[in-house]
Amino acid sequence: ERREFLQEIGKGSNHIASVLDSFLILARFETGDVHVHLEPVDLLQLIQQVLLNFSESIGDEVGTVQRSIHILTEFDTPTVEDPQGSIVMMADRGLLQVALMQLLDNAHKYSPVTTPIDIGLGLNTAAQWGALVPEQVSAHIESSQQMMVEIRIQDYGIGIPAHYHEAIFQRFYRVDMNLTRAVAGLGLGLTICQYIVTLHRGIIWVESIPDVGSTIHVLLPVQ
Repeated sequence: ERREFLQEIGKGSNHIASVLDSFLILARFETGDVHVHLEPVDLLQLIQQVLLNFSESIGDEVGTVQRSIHILTEFDTPTVEDPQGSIVMMADRGLLQVALMQLLDNAHKYSPVTTPIDIGLGLNTAAQWGALVPEQVSAHIESSQQMMVEIRIQDYGIGIPAHYHEAIFQRFYRVDMNLTRAVAGLGLGLTICQYIVTLHRGIIWVESIPDVGSTIHVLLPVQ
């Protein structure tokens, strides 16, 4: 019984620490106190590391149920014979890791653990993406030959009605639905993600259908 109490205290302490971290990060973004340290980052390697950290963070929560996460690429992935088949981008590794962890956490919280989370990766020029993405997004993409990678985090959960799609990126905003109110959170995660993506000269948006699922899209420039 003592052990169970201590475990619950530990979980509560970790949650409070996470909340405080979110407040501090948001405050730094809003005061312009976040400095981006760009370095060459292999995106596939970073995603693998994020998945490892994420699986460890939710291990106790999901228990014996295995949360399935698939990586779906639309380009040649690196092999022993072709180690150059990777995506290298100039990015702040720590900030990008924070954003990816937050997006995975959102997908996890708002979908049944028995359903998968899909991570999609696509590579095109900015001009090509401009013709593929929704009209309201393409207006923010400069038509050029700059290569851009799309990261899609897709869940098969409760979804979000269309009239909330822009509002969810506002700080402290929570969708007014019974199912979302039952999930712990402050409504800061997507706001922080948007700051990070913007600092990397990228774009973030959501596509979602209630009771079907949600997909968060991130477009980022690459080498």
